[in-house]
Amino acid sequence: MRTAQASQPFLFVVGSPRADATDPELVSRAIGGDGDAATAIWSRYIVLVRTILRRGLGTNDVDDISQEVCINLYRSLSDLRDCKSLRSFIIGITLHIAGTELRRRRARAWLRLTPT
Repeated sequence: MRTAQASQPFLFVVGSPRADATDPELVSRAIGGDGDAATAIWSRYIVLVRTILRRGLGTNDVDDISQEVCINLYRSLSDLRDCKSLRSFIIGITLHIAGTELRRRRARAWLRLTPT
């Protein structure tokens, strides 16, 4: 029986990611509505996103929060000024969402309901 390693993300993507395309090409195609380009961007950077989240937040909820990063990335991809800085853009989104999650966790720990 094979067991899945915690460090290897499960990728459920549809399409055929092109490994030879550059980041600016992928960004412009993804903004134009190309689903394969969006898949290629995410499959290229999913390991980086998960590593940042795992180091900052621990192993709990990494899958859910990385999905939130993915959604925010595609919503704000048209705001990217320089297509060459896609990696930095993704890191910024990841850190922003990780900070939001840390604030949520702090608030939940402080504001617990009592039995009464």
